[in-house]
Amino acid sequence: KLWVANSQHIQSGKMDDLLREEFKYINYPIVIKPRWGHLSNNSRHIYKIHSYGELGRYRHLKDMIWTNYFDGKEEATDFLIKDGKIVHNITYEHSTKPTNIISDTWKRIAPGGGPPAQINEWIESHMTNYTGIFNVQYIGDRIIEASLRLARGGAYIYGIENDNYTNRINEFIDNKTWEPQPLDYEPYYAFKCYTHIPLLYLLPNGIMQYIMKKNGCKEFNEYFFENNEKSGQVFYQFFHKNFDKGINTQNTITNLTNFMQVFFISLV
Repeated sequence: KLWVANSQHIQSGKMDDLLREEFKYINYPIVIKPRWGHLSNNSRHIYKIHSYGELGRYRHLKDMIWTNYFDGKEEATDFLIKDGKIVHNITYEHSTKPTNIISDTWKRIAPGGGPPAQINEWIESHMTNYTGIFNVQYIGDRIIEASLRLARGGAYIYGIENDNYTNRINEFIDNKTWEPQPLDYEPYYAFKCYTHIPLLYLLPNGIMQYIMKKNGCKEFNEYFFENNEKSGQVFYQFFHKNFDKGINTQNTITNLTNFMQVFFISLV
């Protein structure tokens, strides 16, 4: 992550260096996060820092970096790259960010679209000779995360429910070949269920599957945990073709879960 930030001339550095000396040129807020990508999955150890005095409470975290904080809507794109050239992408439109760190409450997955031109230019300038999958998360034209995998481990590709498309991606990975063909599928949405109440109880899977089926959700759904500093928790993700029905389902799950947390807290 430090290399990705430096390559874009984003203010950044190692957190240990910043703890030893306060740099006067830094404009707060900043973000601190693990230097290596896999250590921040599910938004672990990513914190927004409003002043230098807040930094000390995270002194125990190792291999952390700091970067500028970018305000705005986060987006993500999965790229297929062959010999450093982009041959295909699928871009995920995010909802407006509702909290400091959690990136979205829903995503729209649809054919067409793409990232800002600056993102494509960065990839073809810095991923020369690379062939494979590349996922980029960005705010505006600034890359904040990058990894050599599909978003959510390929769950959104699975949600498209197009075997031909999946086979083409597998063929690309196995044999490094990609035939440009138009991809058309029905757009859908990925919803996250989020609670501010401490999470003590999860609704049983049988109940969740009943809610999914009753509300016409797509096949894929999962318990999915994502922290938001100390103010809440994402706990479930599901897909739906209809935005309004998806929002209603999201509210149903969230309200039921919140009720159960209050019930058990009151019981204690």
